[in-house]
Amino acid sequence: MKVINFCIILIVFTIGANGQTVECPQGYICLNQTQANIAAQNAREIQVQKEKVSVLESALKSKDESIAELKKTNDQNVADLREALKRTEIALAEKTGQLIARESEVVRQSKIIEAMIPMLRKKRIALITIF
Repeated sequence: MKVINFCIILIVFTIGANGQTVECPQGYICLNQTQANIAAQNAREIQVQKEKVSVLESALKSKDESIAELKKTNDQNVADLREALKRTEIALAEKTGQLIARESEVVRQSKIIEAMIPMLRKKRIALITIF
């Protein structure tokens, strides 16, 4: 008899437990409390993640603008340095040309002096010194 009572009680509890399950209507999703808590937590985390993404995107945009500005400044500096290098090369060429002209002038004057030195030497004719 105990076994039959036990079976009857078991059948009643089984039917009762099945009766507590809710059939989900078509087109809906049924969640238990744990799943609902996880979904709510995920929704909060998604909002926080969206805010983080927006902050990071704005920082990335700012960084890209800064890089573009630095590149523009760098290009301008390169152009300025090239112009300064051209001016320096031109000045160097002028000074080198002037140096070469001065050196050739020194050589020319040295040759003139060398040519004139024999003319200025004292010449002796017999025993008489001329000049």
